[in-house]
Amino acid sequence: MNPEDEKKPGLYFPTNRRETLTDGLFAIAMTILVVTIEIPMGPIHTSQLFLQTTGEILPKYVVYFLSFLILAGFWVNHHMLFLIKKTNLTLTG
Repeated sequence: MNPEDEKKPGLYFPTNRRETLTDGLFAIAMTILVVTIEIPMGPIHTSQLFLQTTGEILPKYVVYFLSFLILAGFWVNHHMLFLIKKTNLTLTG
């Protein structure tokens, strides 16, 4: 923001509410992603059955982990790219 813009009259609002809203949206998305992980139920008596069950669910866990990392990357990039010092009614509306 230019120093000249700070001297212009007008209504400016703090940006902490906007930042809190976006942080909340990312937190909700990440929480929903984690809550949807299913834990396998059933007896695992032998090592062969354990390996079979693990082989079935391992790709799902890898996808969840990668999705969580991608979403976390978006969240960090959002904070790095959108550094807003002040906001007005045009940006808020």
